[in-house]
Amino acid sequence: MGLSPLMPIGPAHDFDPAPGFDADWTVLAVGGAVLLLATVAWSATVGWWVRRQGRAGPADQARASALGEALAGAGAPAPATVGIRMALEAGRGATAAPVRTTLVGAALGLAALVAAVTFGAALDHFIATPRLFGWDWDAAVVASDDPNGDLAAIESTPGVRAVTGGNHGQVSIDGVSVAAVALAAPPDQRPTVHPPVLEGGMATGPGEVVLGTSTLQRTGRSVGDHVTLSVGDRSVEATVVGRATFPRFAAYPGADKTGLGDGAILALDDLAELIPGTYTSFFLVRTDDVDALEAAVVTDDPEESAIVVRKPQRPDAIAGFERVNRTPLVLAGLLAVLAGAATAHGMVTTVRRRRRTFAVLKAMGFTRRQVSSTVAWSSTTVAAVALLFGLPLGVAAGRSAWTVLADRLGAPAEPVTPVMAVLVTVPAVLVVANVVAWFPGRSAARTRPAVALRSE
Repeated sequence: MGLSPLMPIGPAHDFDPAPGFDADWTVLAVGGAVLLLATVAWSATVGWWVRRQGRAGPADQARASALGEALAGAGAPAPATVGIRMALEAGRGATAAPVRTTLVGAALGLAALVAAVTFGAALDHFIATPRLFGWDWDAAVVASDDPNGDLAAIESTPGVRAVTGGNHGQVSIDGVSVAAVALAAPPDQRPTVHPPVLEGGMATGPGEVVLGTSTLQRTGRSVGDHVTLSVGDRSVEATVVGRATFPRFAAYPGADKTGLGDGAILALDDLAELIPGTYTSFFLVRTDDVDALEAAVVTDDPEESAIVVRKPQRPDAIAGFERVNRTPLVLAGLLAVLAGAATAHGMVTTVRRRRRTFAVLKAMGFTRRQVSSTVAWSSTTVAAVALLFGLPLGVAAGRSAWTVLADRLGAPAEPVTPVMAVLVTVPAVLVVANVVAWFPGRSAARTRPAVALRSE
């Protein structure tokens, strides 16, 4: 509700008919009631559990952690041993602390943080990699009035590794209008340069077509099905041989265009049968030297000169992604604050519940510094457990979320792991854990044994 003036994010924000503050009071009322009931139910459950724990007899003691026992047996420093045991052992009765809740909350908070960072890294990689949104070549050449001459010039240019000619079209696939690209098959009957294929194979000649993910959904077809391609009263039968992702193809400004999951690839011969007089209007080129390519095909006569397109033609959806690619980082920052707050709350609760334990430790000779160190070790242990489980869980969740989104968009799923960010997270979390432990540690260090024990 508070962020409603910023919504919706992306290009749609410019066309919001009712910008400004807005609240759905029905949703807020229902959500508030559900939250209140859930809070009461959870509080009642926790109260019952604490009451039940308080009735435990002397023989019903809390189970000691294996790590704490091992450290004690190995002669580890007392603050480290006690602090680790406090982080891992819940205790009983009045000294029971929300150990499991703190550990699970910290791990889940860290996992959500890492997942957001991993998802953001995959999004940045997607935006910065033209191949992932269909532009799987180095340059496009818009042909002049002499496409055969342009092709000869391209093929004779040093550094050119592959070239495929084609044209634009608008075809109807089983009654659904689709922006299409027609590619000319070379002598080996397979276009050598084309958008990346996600499933199946590339159309190798007449009677075959490759569709985008969204186009397949709109037509209700799948790879292997037969479809009818038509333009006006002309039609050809074709088999869907693959699924591909598309860059922005358009015959002219304002024309229907392909993009990510929207589009079709058919043979240039099929388009010529549907639209007589079709010719090669562009070439897709893979080359090691775009400058040499441009020098070979661009002439001084604008009417007879080809045009070299260097910049990848991004689908319209990419513009929206560029506007929101910082959103995962903002979410990650918010999750980091929430995870830190949850850990701090857990530490404060632990110190308050175990006030008697700290009084006993001071009565046995612990100094203020040792008591503070005990709390720091406890907080560091919580952070270590969160790192142990939260890092792999967060990376897996972030990669899986991007894979699902990419598949729905009709783009190649190529998640990445931000290794440096993950590595930096380890010392950062440990530092934050010790900062969080400073205030409850200071409070525990000021415990007065006589007063605390007399009140028990």
